[in-house]
Amino acid sequence: MKTPYTKLQILLEAIGALLLISTLLIFLFSWKTLPAEIPTHYNIAGEIDTWGTKNSVLFIPLTSLFIYIGISIVTFFPKIWNMPFKVKPQNAKKLYQCEKTMLIATKIEVVALFSALLIATIKTQELSPWFLILTLGILFGTSIFFIIRMFYLNKED
Repeated sequence: MKTPYTKLQILLEAIGALLLISTLLIFLFSWKTLPAEIPTHYNIAGEIDTWGTKNSVLFIPLTSLFIYIGISIVTFFPKIWNMPFKVKPQNAKKLYQCEKTMLIATKIEVVALFSALLIATIKTQELSPWFLILTLGILFGTSIFFIIRMFYLNKED
């Protein structure tokens, strides 16, 4: 089933693309000024617990780009999406649109997470102790919101 983009989805895609481009530009413009040793891992409290070479920072924008492209590709194949319940045929279009919006929103959240990690790494600063809690809260909150919305949409006749 084809799911054309809604105006909201187009806006969210633009936000995601701008965020990804910004993240890549931050990386490119900061490369020359990076110290020889940078943080490569943060513990659960946001404290730096492992250091590595400057080249280690490549992992962050490349992973962000890989996930962004991967989720973008998946949005074009609604038949492979996993619905948490049996879809009523008369509600399929609404449900697929809702799930597509959820995927796009999740893509933005993941790129924002990697952007924040990149900035902290470049500045060689620790993360807030709330970083992990807020990140997981936002990701799970978005998923829960959309799953509840899909249950509601599937009950409509």
